[in-house]
Amino acid sequence: MLIWSLSRNFELHSTRRIAEAAKARGHRLVELDTARLTALATDGGLCLLLDGKPLEPADFALFRSGYKRLTFGWDLALWRHLEAMRVPTLNSTRAVLRCSDKFYTHQLLRASGVPTVDSALVSDESQLMRAAEAVGGFPLVLKWVRGTRGVGTALVESIEALRGQWQLSAVLEQNALLERYHAESKGRDLRFLVLGGRVLACYERRAPADDFRSNLHRGGWGAPNEPTNEESDTAISAATALELEFAGVDLLPTDGGPRVLEINSVPGFRGVEEVTGVDVAGAVIGRIEELQASRGS
Repeated sequence: MLIWSLSRNFELHSTRRIAEAAKARGHRLVELDTARLTALATDGGLCLLLDGKPLEPADFALFRSGYKRLTFGWDLALWRHLEAMRVPTLNSTRAVLRCSDKFYTHQLLRASGVPTVDSALVSDESQLMRAAEAVGGFPLVLKWVRGTRGVGTALVESIEALRGQWQLSAVLEQNALLERYHAESKGRDLRFLVLGGRVLACYERRAPADDFRSNLHRGGWGAPNEPTNEESDTAISAATALELEFAGVDLLPTDGGPRVLEINSVPGFRGVEEVTGVDVAGAVIGRIEELQASRGS
C-alpha cells in the first residue's frame, strides 16, 4: 500500500512513529512537505504536484498537520483536494472542522446526547454576568474556542477578572466560552484515544501544583488509568457523534459522571505511548489496513 504522510515537520514523535510503523508492516510511506505541494484541477483532472511534478496516486493519506494549519489554512485546502481526488483519509474535513471550535463541538455533542462540561458563549460584555451564573458562577473557566495546549485558558474568580479576560480575548479577535469549574476533579482529567469505534488507550493527566490545567505541555504529568465502562462509552460516543475514526477525547470526571472537555481530530500520541506503552502508531496502520480491506471486498 502507498501511503502519503503530509506534514511540515517529520521529526515530531507521532509523525515519525507512524512512518516507522508503516514501513515495519511492509507499506511504502512517502513523506510530503505540504509547503512543496501544488493542488491541480484542470481538464486533465485532479492531482497533486510535488515541486511541480505529478505524484503517483496514493492508496491512503494521513495528515499530521498542526491545529492552525488544518483549521485556517493551506493544509485544510489540501485535505479537501484529497477528498475530491477520492484518496481515503482517517477523518474527513467535515469531522475535523467539527473539532476546530470548542463551543461548536459542545453544541454537536449535546445535540447527540453526549454529556459535556456546561458552557456558554456570549457576544456582548453586558451578558457576561448572566452567562457566568448560567454555568454555575465563580470560579469558572474561560477558554478561547480555537485555543490549543492550554493557551487562552484561565481560571476566573470574579466578574472583574472575567471582564478583563473577555476583553483581552476580544482584542485578540478570539471568541471565548465560559465553562463550569468542577473543583472535585482537582486538576485531573482523562485522555482517551479512540480508533475505529473503540478505546485504544487511556491515561490520567494531572495538573502541576501551581496550575489547574493538566496539559503535558504545561508541566502536567500522566499516569496509567483503567477507565470505567461509563467513561469509555462516553469517549466512544463523543467520537462517533462527530464521525471521527481517530480522535483524542479529553474527559473530566465529575460528581455527575464523566463529561467531555475537548476533542482533537489529529491527536498527538507521544504521551499516550510513553505512559501506557500502547503501540498507537502500529494500531493506526492496522486500522488503515482494515479500512482498505473493507473497501476492496
